[in-house]
Amino acid sequence: MAMEVRYIIFTADEVRSAVVSFVQKQGQAAAPGDVATVEVIGPTESPTALVRLQASPAAEPVRLSDQYLVAALLLYCIDRRIPIPKQAAKKVELTVNGLTMTLTSDRTQGAPSVASHQVSYGEIANRATQKIGTVQEELTRALARADYAEKQIAQAEETARKAEAARRRSSAMLTAVALVPGLRGRLGRWLVKLKFPFAEDSV
Repeated sequence: MAMEVRYIIFTADEVRSAVVSFVQKQGQAAAPGDVATVEVIGPTESPTALVRLQASPAAEPVRLSDQYLVAALLLYCIDRRIPIPKQAAKKVELTVNGLTMTLTSDRTQGAPSVASHQVSYGEIANRATQKIGTVQEELTRALARADYAEKQIAQAEETARKAEAARRRSSAMLTAVALVPGLRGRLGRWLVKLKFPFAEDSV
């Protein structure tokens, strides 16, 4: 699949407008007039915007890293209906022509792409995340089956213990009856000697 790389170059006035609007939305400035200066400094591949407010021009400026600059420029483009591909990898750089936003889209599936010194592993990361999610689901189901099997084994063992206890009680009762003189004693002795098909010795 072909790869598309777009460059959008913003003038100093456009950058100032985008940054001022962004700090307003962030609540750091109430109106455009509250911003005294906007300065974009390097390094080239990850520039930073320094915003000084009128109320405190000597104070430490508000710093917007390259990620916030990308957000500010995207909002600027949306407000002015400049089309931006949603799935594109976005990066901002400081060039001789001004602040430039690079958009890389339609990357070859499964292969990392390089654009303006930026390596993007989006497709690989997405497939890895999906694979991990599938493995986690399978592991969850296996654990659930193992837990169910353990419960079944525990129930079977409890049933066997109860059956053994009942057998012992019955045997004790029959032994007691066998010691009784008369007809009941003879019947008890006969039952003690009798082996049923399901008796333990016949297994």
